Amino acid sequence: MATVIQIKRSSSTSAPATLKLGELAFTYGTGTQGNLGDRLFIGEGGVDGNGDANNISVIGGQYFAEMLDHVQGTLTANGAVIVDDNKAVDELIIGNATSVGGTVKFNEGTNNGAAFIGLKAPNNVTSTTTFTLPDGDGAPGHFMKTDGAGNLGFAVVDQALDLAGDTGTDVYNTSETLTFAGGAGMQAAITDNTVTINATALTDSNFSGSAGISNSNLANPQTTLGSSVLTLGATETDIAGLTSLVIDDITIDGQSVTTTASNKNINLSPHGTGSVIVPSGYEDRAGFQSQSLANKAYVDQVAQGLDTKPSCRLATTVNLASTYNNGTAGVGATLTASSNGALSVDGVTPSVADRILVKDQTTAAENGIYVVTTVGDGSTAFVLTRATPEDQPSELSGGAFVFVEEGSIGSNNGYTFTHTGQPTFGTTDLDVAQFSGAGQIIAGAALSKDGNTMDVEVDNSSIDVLGDQLRVKPLGVQNSMVANGTLTGEKFADPLYFKDETSTQGQVSIGGTLEFLAGEGINTIASGNQLRIVGELASTTNIGVASFHTDNFTVTSGEVEVTTVDGGTF
Repeated sequence: MATVIQIKRSSSTSAPATLKLGELAFTYGTGTQGNLGDRLFIGEGGVDGNGDANNISVIGGQYFAEMLDHVQGTLTANGAVIVDDNKAVDELIIGNATSVGGTVKFNEGTNNGAAFIGLKAPNNVTSTTTFTLPDGDGAPGHFMKTDGAGNLGFAVVDQALDLAGDTGTDVYNTSETLTFAGGAGMQAAITDNTVTINATALTDSNFSGSAGISNSNLANPQTTLGSSVLTLGATETDIAGLTSLVIDDITIDGQSVTTTASNKNINLSPHGTGSVIVPSGYEDRAGFQSQSLANKAYVDQVAQGLDTKPSCRLATTVNLASTYNNGTAGVGATLTASSNGALSVDGVTPSVADRILVKDQTTAAENGIYVVTTVGDGSTAFVLTRATPEDQPSELSGGAFVFVEEGSIGSNNGYTFTHTGQPTFGTTDLDVAQFSGAGQIIAGAALSKDGNTMDVEVDNSSIDVLGDQLRVKPLGVQNSMVANGTLTGEKFADPLYFKDETSTQGQVSIGGTLEFLAGEGINTIASGNQLRIVGELASTTNIGVASFHTDNFTVTSGEVEVTTVDGGTF
């Protein structure tokens, strides 16, 4: 049963006559600006001789809450103005007179009087217009103009014009006289505000230097081939924009080079000792197919029937604490460290561009071959990016293998990806298994090695080997097999460990005494082979167990609830 707390309340629209200090009350009569309905009150300001609060103050209520019940930054009728996170509101409506436009007033300096600068809307507005102010101030002497769409900007009052002719330049100021003079074969006439330039009869003498007509005097001195403009008398070495080109028997069309003659070859013959070169990583492109031009490295690999990858400098031995981003279906996928610090792999600090075999991620889909993008330091997290030759599903199919060059554990080892077929990066588990090692297996303690066979060394007294099983002999470990001939507590390497609720660890030797001490509200009683833990009864001076009276409390499944706190009505 939930606890019910009721404060003083009234259906009226008036404040309570009295309240105790800190006591609450509310009215739920319809609130207006002229009454005290829908208000929350509190007694404050000390107490009088009767023990009542000196002041009864309004501290809230539905009347005020409804004024605030709208989206921040949105102007709402009969509501308060609430700015958003940027201290903004969507609009402000200035003025509500029936005949006079609204005015925004900017008062003069403090205590200087009542004068102000006002921006006022027309009393009659024919259409809604919004003016957008410019981004920043203009220069001295600039004026503000509109582009006709409500956008305001600063502009310069032009007082001079730059003049340029076939020969010579000048600057014309508005206070000067601009003269239009006709040249050879031309006449200029001015009438009122009109300048008329007329050509005279065309003769050889109208052209400077010779009787010939230069390209500049032609209406069309240029032609276009493809998207390249060819100028008469000029040299153009690059022609762009052609959709196809036919040269002898060869046709170049889009991405195709074909021959129009029957049964003729297309020869690529570099001069001298030159070779036909394909781009680096060409065989690893997504569009590489059976009919694609192949390089020597790819042919050698396919000829051997091996799916080998370029070697990695290092291989991980543990999970890298990092965040994985799958990029675009694996292309550009990254592992970014969860904290700043330099990357260390198998005891080695790698360098940028080093290839790393990541094989031990808790989420196996994050495994793969990466390159070091950022090594990381005290202020920067390391970043690994999937290697370009192994970031396509076809480039890392099951059975692909790679060798590792360095590292305390992975040096000179070979590893293979054990998934099936082509993976889906970010989804398919990319499990990795070691398939080779360069002589790193030696017989350790209690082991022997004969060729490729490892055996467990046993004494055939306490432990023996039966088939594939290592087992303790039926009689177990006897006193005779222990130094000094007795299995006492000190013969055991580890004592009995235990922890308290704070994870503080304690211990007691085998054969020792573990003591159980009583705490606050708890008693312990040991008798024979039994240990009893009982609770003490609670009191005003002692923490312990207690019961709750049903008149005041409800207890359900260990949860204690106060039933009702009622302040009454007024």
